Amino acid sequence: MIHQLHTLSGILLLVSICLKIPVHAYLNFISGKKNPIQSILFFPLTYLGRYRDKVNAKYEGIKTGCNVLFFSAIFFLGLNLLLGLIELAIS
Repeated sequence: MIHQLHTLSGILLLVSICLKIPVHAYLNFISGKKNPIQSILFFPLTYLGRYRDKVNAKYEGIKTGCNVLFFSAIFFLGLNLLLGLIELAIS
């Protein structure tokens, strides 16, 4: 059971990150700040953090979703580490 939860939390971590990066790039694209594809290739770590730039009011929901994906990735990372330690302690 712990093994399955550990695997599930790892999968959810990857899903959160894989969804967050394009949303972050889209917000940068509509803000006109950066060329998202070039930025992802050369500076990928900037897309893993919270989105802090100001956006138009109609894009606030997308910005909030981007930040929710960031915090869910942090949560699933912590959960994955905790479950991994529990799994090691049991075996």
